[in-house]
Amino acid sequence: MLNAIKENLVSLLEIVLVGAVPIIATYLISLIKQFVEKTKLHTEKLGNQNQKILVDNALDRVNFLIESNVLAMQNTLVKEIKDKVQDKNITKQELIEVGYSVKKNVLNQLSDDVKDVVKLEIKDIDSYIKVEIENVLEEIKSTF
Repeated sequence: MLNAIKENLVSLLEIVLVGAVPIIATYLISLIKQFVEKTKLHTEKLGNQNQKILVDNALDRVNFLIESNVLAMQNTLVKEIKDKVQDKNITKQELIEVGYSVKKNVLNQLSDDVKDVVKLEIKDIDSYIKVEIENVLEEIKSTF
């Protein structure tokens, strides 16, 4: 009788273990999938942060080049621009020509890699540079 009970308990234990293994395996697979998803989200988040840093650095570079080129252009034409601005005799066309020249210089100074990074955030880099140049020129014009 004791042997019969032992055999029944061993059979019951085998049934429980055989039934539990797939359940435990399914649970472990579910945990692994959750871990993989969390890892992917974290990796994507890091990628987006790195991309944002790259874009911000590229935009800072573009803005720096705009300001330095406007200032360089101003220094080469400083006397003429000052006189015309003080006399309120500077034409919009003259400022546009300065702006075009600065835009051309800025675009020539940017590497293709920087342009590509900037284009991730700004679709029309030419328009962006043009607007920023106009802002810097307006600041210069208002200081005289």
